[in-house]
Amino acid sequence: MSEEKTTLGQPAPGWLIDPKQSRLGYWFVYAAGVLQLFGAGATVVNGQTLQEIGLAVILVSSALLFLAVARALGARKGGMALTDSGAMEMYGTGKSDRVSIPLARFPGILVSRREETWNSGDAAVLVWSVSLPTVDGASLFFLEPPTGDDANEMGLMLRQAVKLPIIAELPELEGNRPTPPPSLVEPCRDQERFKLRAGTGWASSVPALLLGQFSLLSGAVLLAGVKTTGVAGFLFGPVFCALGLCLLALWAVRAWGGDVLILDGPRLEHYTFFGPWSWGRRVVNLTDADFQARLRSRGYQGFLLELVCGGTILMVGAGATRGAQMGPDDLLALGNYLQHRFVEEKHKMEIEQ
Repeated sequence: MSEEKTTLGQPAPGWLIDPKQSRLGYWFVYAAGVLQLFGAGATVVNGQTLQEIGLAVILVSSALLFLAVARALGARKGGMALTDSGAMEMYGTGKSDRVSIPLARFPGILVSRREETWNSGDAAVLVWSVSLPTVDGASLFFLEPPTGDDANEMGLMLRQAVKLPIIAELPELEGNRPTPPPSLVEPCRDQERFKLRAGTGWASSVPALLLGQFSLLSGAVLLAGVKTTGVAGFLFGPVFCALGLCLLALWAVRAWGGDVLILDGPRLEHYTFFGPWSWGRRVVNLTDADFQARLRSRGYQGFLLELVCGGTILMVGAGATRGAQMGPDDLLALGNYLQHRFVEEKHKMEIEQ
């Protein structure tokens, strides 16, 4: 955490989690991309054969990939900061990709532990986490230290920076149940359904698309020129083609697929879809264990919403950015709504008992 002086007892502005940025990597990869563009231009000007034109096309494709990677390396990715105006900001893929919440909406710092089961049949693992819950419902994920001592120490360091108390359980929610984001609601007669799609602007969309295009193009050229490339074209051509097809398929799934949440009373179901296909169905009961909706940043991979229900975590909305079809504010609003629904279902169960 960055250390700055406090004034009039107010929290000191600064970075609580430093962002990741590589200026050296940015200039090195950027220079390599520009050199490839010059090489492609020289090849086109002086080239006369079909092979030379193909080489120029590959160089252009590679240069665009290098420039996209350079942009990713140079961006200030991830991190959490406290602003001069007293707001907590969580960053995603860059400086403008952020979520801002006034510090007054955070009643405290939650240091908690839970048991997770990673695979069927494995013993439960004790996991500590530090988060910043809001009175609106959703929480901002901070860190998951490896031990309880580290979690308590991190909580104390965070308390010194933001001047908030450490709490052991989620606070009571304020206000009535909020309205879920209209852009995520899918009309359904008997159930509440939410479809989370990032669209073609999902985080890392451009580098993934360019890498898939470059791999597929390189593999096709190697296979087409086996007489010239020899063993190298025969061995590496299929590998590059397969890699390119896999990357393009991944890009298509992330761009035109997404997650579906079905809320039916205390029953919450999640699965991933792409067109008519779906997979990864998981069902949890909100009243079986404590529920927490946490907004999490994964740097250049964008934002996602973690739905923690006992030892189960449902990760939905991965790849959300300000430039995507689904933004971090939508995930935050959905987290607020689901947290209110959990409290309501918990109260219903207590009344029935």
